[in-house]
Amino acid sequence: MIPRNRKKSIMLAAILLSPLSLLTLLIGINTINPMSLMFITTFEIENKTGEEILVTPIGAVGPEGYRQTLPYSALPWLYIIIKDYKDYPIPPGEVRKFHYDWDDIQFSEILIRRPSKEYHFIETGLHPTKDQYQRPEKDRFEIVDLESSPLAEDIHLEALQIDSNRILLFYILAILGFAPPVLLFWALSIKLEKDV
Repeated sequence: MIPRNRKKSIMLAAILLSPLSLLTLLIGINTINPMSLMFITTFEIENKTGEEILVTPIGAVGPEGYRQTLPYSALPWLYIIIKDYKDYPIPPGEVRKFHYDWDDIQFSEILIRRPSKEYHFIETGLHPTKDQYQRPEKDRFEIVDLESSPLAEDIHLEALQIDSNRILLFYILAILGFAPPVLLFWALSIKLEKDV
C-alpha cells in the first residue's frame, strides 16, 4: 500500500507536467504534417578535391541576410529537425547528402575548409536577400578546387556561432511530455490496488 499523500503528489505532478504532453503531441503530429514536409528538400555535396574537406551549408535569414546554419531534417519523409552542426567531413571522392527545411532560410553559401585551415565558400546560385525564400535550382554541388574559392567573410563566419542546445532542449521537453500519462496511470493503478 502507498500512502494517500504520495498518491496525491503523483497526481499533482501529472497535472503540472501535462502542458508538456501537448508539446509532445504537437511535435508528433508535425513530423507527418504535409505542410511541414513540403518544405523539406535534399541536396548533395561532392568532394572532388582529392583531400578531405569539412563543409557547413549556411543560409540567409531576413532582409538583412543574417547567416545561420540550415535547419537539417533527419529524414526527407519525416519532419524531424536535428540539432545544428558545422564542419561535416567529406572524404575525397565521396558525396554527402543533406535534408533541410527551406521555408524560412535562403540557402546561399557552402562554407568549406581543410582540417585546421581557414574557411572558403561557394555560392549556391540564390541571392541572400532577393526573392526569399526559395530552393536552389541545383541539388548537387561539386567542390573541385578549394584555392579558387574566395575566403569566407565575417558575415559568413557568424553562422558558425551555433546554439546547439536549442533543439536538444526542445526534444528533452517533448520526451518529458510522456510523463503525465504514465504518472496518471500509476496513480490510478494505486487507487485500484487500494480498492481491491
